[in-house]
Amino acid sequence: MRIAITGATGFVGRNLVPALQASGQELLLVGRDPQKIQALFPGIPACGYPELAQKAAGFDVLVHLAVANSDAALSEAEFRAVN
Repeated sequence: MRIAITGATGFVGRNLVPALQASGQELLLVGRDPQKIQALFPGIPACGYPELAQKAAGFDVLVHLAVANSDAALSEAEFRAVN
């Protein structure tokens, strides 16, 4: 299965990605900082949000884990809009 994952550097993603990788899934990790993703998960392809549509074309599923954390400097309206 080909799986694109946003928010891979968060708590859930850091636990889910190794399990999926170990089970032989083809992964694409997507986030604001692809270099940070690559540092955390070397060898797994990563891209930014602008490339998501192109890079994930043909993938079977998108797992959307990206959120704004509760300690982010956002207004309540911005926080609710993102999450």
